[in-house]
Amino acid sequence: MRSSRLLVPALLALFLVGVAAMLLVGESSLFRSHALHRELDATLRRVAEVERANTLLRARLRRLRDDPAAVERVAAGELGLAAPGSTIYRFDGP
Repeated sequence: MRSSRLLVPALLALFLVGVAAMLLVGESSLFRSHALHRELDATLRRVAEVERANTLLRARLRRLRDDPAAVERVAAGELGLAAPGSTIYRFDGP
């Protein structure tokens, strides 16, 4: 009789240890779930950054397509070009 009285608590303890192990270890563990949530958050932040960059690039593309003065500014500022008839001033350093 004594062994059957100890069997139920022992089985319950074994069951709880098994459940705890499943929660802490393995593919669907709490640690893995937490890591996946952190990775998802980082990915969503990166997606938002890329979307903001794309918005800025689309606006720049629209300006370059529709505004000749914008094209001229890029040609002068980024490419070092000048419009025909422009006067170019060159300053040498010390």
